[in-house]
Amino acid sequence: MSLPRLLFTAPEVAEALGVSAYWLCEQARSGQIPARKVAGAWRWTRAEVDALVEQDIAPVHRQIKPTPRRARRASQPSVETTSVVQLVARPPRRRHRD
Repeated sequence: MSLPRLLFTAPEVAEALGVSAYWLCEQARSGQIPARKVAGAWRWTRAEVDALVEQDIAPVHRQIKPTPRRARRASQPSVETTSVVQLVARPPRRRHRD
């Protein structure tokens, strides 16, 4: 007879939710999602995992449309229009012993 699993680890829950284990632990640490620490590691109960799956807590990634290379080059200022800054050396903080 095998006992049912009571607690699940971060990699197991992350795989079920489709997120990274790091992201999941950061959300638990900040209190955004319910979790508990057991022996220094984050753990989740089956009820908590089911609730997270129903809530669909996975982060929404914005799809950024990449700019074509030609457009990026055209948006950079040309060499003629940039001003040249003269660098000035500072005196040393400490005097060196001779």
